[in-house]
Amino acid sequence: MVKSHLLCPGCFHEEAGNGKCPRCGYDQSKKPFPEALPHLMTLHDRYLVGRVLGEPGGFGITYLCWDIELQRRVAIKEFFPRQLVWRAQNGREVAPLNADKGKIFTDNLKKFLEEARQIDKFDHPNLVRLRDYFRENNTAYLVMNFHQGISLAEYLSEREKIPELKAVEIVMQILEGLKQLHQKRLLHRDIKPQNIYLTREGQAILLDFGAARFAMLENRSLTVIVTPEFAPPEQRDRHGKQGPWTDIYACAVTLYTMITGAIPPSTLKHRPSGDISLGLYEVLKQAMAEDPKRRPRSVEEFQALLKKGEKAPRSPNWAWGLIGALLMLFGVIAILFISSRQQGYYESLDDALKNPASAHVLNLRKSGLDSLPSAVGKLVNLEELNLRYNQLTALPPEIARLRSLRKLDVAANQLKALPRDFGKLSSLADLDLSENEFQDVAAVSAAIGLLRNLQSLKLRECNLKDWSAKIFQLANLRVLDLSQNQIDVLPAQIGLLGKLQELRLESNAIKTLPVEIKNLKELTKLDLHTNQLFDLPEEMQQLRNLRELDLRANRIPESQRKSISSKLPHTKIKF
Repeated sequence: MVKSHLLCPGCFHEEAGNGKCPRCGYDQSKKPFPEALPHLMTLHDRYLVGRVLGEPGGFGITYLCWDIELQRRVAIKEFFPRQLVWRAQNGREVAPLNADKGKIFTDNLKKFLEEARQIDKFDHPNLVRLRDYFRENNTAYLVMNFHQGISLAEYLSEREKIPELKAVEIVMQILEGLKQLHQKRLLHRDIKPQNIYLTREGQAILLDFGAARFAMLENRSLTVIVTPEFAPPEQRDRHGKQGPWTDIYACAVTLYTMITGAIPPSTLKHRPSGDISLGLYEVLKQAMAEDPKRRPRSVEEFQALLKKGEKAPRSPNWAWGLIGALLMLFGVIAILFISSRQQGYYESLDDALKNPASAHVLNLRKSGLDSLPSAVGKLVNLEELNLRYNQLTALPPEIARLRSLRKLDVAANQLKALPRDFGKLSSLADLDLSENEFQDVAAVSAAIGLLRNLQSLKLRECNLKDWSAKIFQLANLRVLDLSQNQIDVLPAQIGLLGKLQELRLESNAIKTLPVEIKNLKELTKLDLHTNQLFDLPEEMQQLRNLRELDLRANRIPESQRKSISSKLPHTKIKF
């Protein structure tokens, strides 16, 4: 385990020197926010404090932190309403500005923790996941998952606009999470691009819900803080009646902004030419009505209107008709497929074992497992097994009997090794072992190298340093994710993975690329964000199918940047 004082508070990789981190470029000698906690101090005897994520809000500061026990990054939000408190001279504790504000702070701190207890009940892919919460330094902290990605606001700053169908898809994901929030009689009250996070896997996550926007106590309320452009009239009025329609208004403004690249006027009177289809414009006009009674009353109603708006007539184009017919055909096929498989889907091992021959999918995600019973080996027809977010330290040897298994997800556990016969899972095509604690990495790599039908392999954040030559025998591999490890050398054998289409190597320590990378003729996406590259081989220009290349946070000289950009004109390159 790396000593804490050697970690960079910007990325939590081992840092060389006390200045800028060679990996992420973060300069820990500069403290951008005076109220922030000191770098690398310990919270709750478990978390090391790193850089501030984003801009501190009116109610709190969010930090990138390091979980010492699980050896992974997390995000921690500190309750810090700046209009009520200040940072004490010891740099850690929070103290009220005066006695009156101290009483208001205490009341709202209790509300903050009450809301945390509510949030802790949620486990939805489109809501940020709360892992822990605790009191310390006279305030409270929320520990949440940290995801690699970008906020919607940052995404829009790079692209300005998002195509309508893609924008609706993002908002639909957010509405799915919002639906669960509303079912618990909670509102978000601050939906905007800054609070929507887009992961590198294409998942949209709603951040910062409820934690800083409570139902304030009468005569002791904090100043109502809203983002005016995204807040409806009733939210700007202290006595306005708020409900699901309040969040729906903000979602509609966000969707309009995504598609047009501009904040909408307070009242929609004219449809922007060319950006929004007529059907969707009418839906947004209703959802952004000044009068809350004219808006959709629930998320379900808003979703139904959005789907209807998508189907409304657009500009004449025969391609849309063809696409619609194909989507309808695929939809029918999907429905038939899903209905034929529902009987084989289980969320309990005991239930699956009652009829083991019929079990095709077993979802034990976040089941609190610290061991997987050997009886799982009886499910000989199992095709998918999800064990993500448990506390497994090992897999039973009997798992090697699952010769029909095609997809295995054991990410975010505490695995130290793989069973000896793991390589006998001959049908396995999709394997995710990310965020585990493997001790003998060479042995793990060797076992994986026997899975000749593997098409997708994810070993993100597994403390990898060394490679096994057997990995490069995976001739059918299409996706390889080795991000957030400690890899400093990319072997020449990478060129043997000729069918590779996506290669993720961000947040490692790679200094050079081998010329054999030219053999990855089918590669469409290459992510080398946050490494130590100072040179690019000329052979990279032979990657004619490459569409996305991320070279941010490296040391590529300007001359090579211009050269690679001219040689790969159809590739979207980030420097």
